[in-house]
Amino acid sequence: MSRFNGISRYILKRSIAALIAVLLTLGCHAVVLGFQKGTVPENKRIPISEGDRTAKWSTNEVNLDYGYSVKQGSIRLYGQVRYADPIRYNYSLVMNFHMAVIFVDGQGKVLGTAGLVSDANNVLQPSAMTSSVTFDRTLRLPPGTDSIAFSYTGTAREGSAREGGNPTNFWEYPIR
Repeated sequence: MSRFNGISRYILKRSIAALIAVLLTLGCHAVVLGFQKGTVPENKRIPISEGDRTAKWSTNEVNLDYGYSVKQGSIRLYGQVRYADPIRYNYSLVMNFHMAVIFVDGQGKVLGTAGLVSDANNVLQPSAMTSSVTFDRTLRLPPGTDSIAFSYTGTAREGSAREGGNPTNFWEYPIR
């Protein structure tokens, strides 16, 4: 009976943690995806063209290896997001992470956004290259789109809540 209670408590704790992660995911999606007015500076835009392409995009927090294929008003975006060394070596847990694509016209005006990937409770191991998430999405391109930009928001923690680890927020939001 005691073993069953221990297992039940463990499952309950994990379920509550998963529920909190989902709620954070939904809440942060509004931050990443909700603002569609504004412009993206030219140095943050990635021009797109018909056909298949692969590329890399990096910030202090993430390294993105991605590819895209533009065909008949849609774009297939796929890739792998790896947490960069400052995140992997300084934190033990990514509590939540959300990445979006921003569709931009020739003047930098935001035409729309779409979520690409979300992650929660990813235990980081600096020596492992598995601290990553992948995505593969096919999305409708808003008319007039000639470039894209990436946006993300995340929260990392060093240690556990019981150990007093404080959460740290990190983000890239190129819309001005």
